Amino acid sequence: MLGSEIKPEVAAGVAFYPSDTTSAEDLVRFSSLAAARASSTRSSVVMTFQAEMNNLIMRDHRLEVEMHKALTGVNSARSTNRS
Repeated sequence: MLGSEIKPEVAAGVAFYPSDTTSAEDLVRFSSLAAARASSTRSSVVMTFQAEMNNLIMRDHRLEVEMHKALTGVNSARSTNRS
């Protein structure tokens, strides 16, 4: 819009070799987690990876898997009872 101020913001995530991981794949994943956390702050920031970030993602994944198993079990039981 004419006359509006544009304020660009940059968020970056950093993971360190070898202190965070020795795997190139995990370095990319960990820096992505840190970047996502940095983006959620809505300000220009560089965020370093913290092990707790991965712990939270893994916890959420386990919860999702367990919920899927529970729902699949319920649906299987319903299908069996209909037969």
